[in-house]
Amino acid sequence: MRFTFKTFACTAQAAAVVALGAAALPAHATNSIDATTRLLSIDAVSMGGARYGQVQAMVNAYVLLGVDGGTPVTDTFDAGTNLLTLGSVSFRGATYSNVRVTVTSYSLLSAEILGGGEPKPGVTGVYANLAAGASLHGAGMYDGAPIGIPYAVVAGSQPKVAITFTDYGDESDPGPYPVPADAPIEGALASGAAFGGDRHVLVIDRDANRLYEMGNAYPQAGGSWRASGGAVFHLDSNTVRPGGRPGWTSADAAGLPIFPGLVRYDEASSGAIRHALRFTVSSTRRAYVPPATHWASSNTSANLPPMGMRVRMDGLVTP
Repeated sequence: MRFTFKTFACTAQAAAVVALGAAALPAHATNSIDATTRLLSIDAVSMGGARYGQVQAMVNAYVLLGVDGGTPVTDTFDAGTNLLTLGSVSFRGATYSNVRVTVTSYSLLSAEILGGGEPKPGVTGVYANLAAGASLHGAGMYDGAPIGIPYAVVAGSQPKVAITFTDYGDESDPGPYPVPADAPIEGALASGAAFGGDRHVLVIDRDANRLYEMGNAYPQAGGSWRASGGAVFHLDSNTVRPGGRPGWTSADAAGLPIFPGLVRYDEASSGAIRHALRFTVSSTRRAYVPPATHWASSNTSANLPPMGMRVRMDGLVTP
């Protein structure tokens, strides 16, 4: 999956370093540019009051304006002029300080939008809590695993297997589910090492119009699965989860389906995402808003968002 951000601050950093001819300065930052592949990696950069981090981009065209040296300043990008100022960046084994460059062409591979600062002036209460520390991950890898939640699409002939629920069986739709033994698991490490996390498994039966979702899922011998809980959603009915009840959880702690809120590559590349997006926050209220059916908090503060709350994006990010 790929996200393109409006005049993204970090790509200029790559450009600045591609053909530096100035004297090397002492190493300072983790920013770097690969002279062969033109892959730029940026730790964090400021633009328009926001912070962007863990950026990777391919630099296609740039104009190097200068290498000023001295004490490295904060990495910044001026969206109006496309001027990128890099406090420190590594290139061909050397490190350069306070590089100024104009980036005219690039391809963003992945990035994270960091809230990390103060919300917009006048923003208070629940919206201020949402803004603080917000982040958005695009494509690529993060902590050794592919970013995003994978899913499998199967035919109606896919054999159904037994599902053992270990934690929320009384709030789960009983099996069997048509889950392949090799269904992709969220958070699986590229190295093949053991991993934890939410371990979501999503399977869509395209013939029956059914969505099967599990959380904390582990494949078992003989093709069965073990999971904390699971839910079955009907994609051909407005009664999305006939077996569900108010107060029930699902693979998503709000009791909602996960798959409909994901952004897929075909949507992002088309330039339009015509549905709501799923997101998570670090702290929520002990409340939910339908169609959510479950809360996951003991905090009753009105300054925290309830599960299932709708939020409108402010235009910072465009697909």
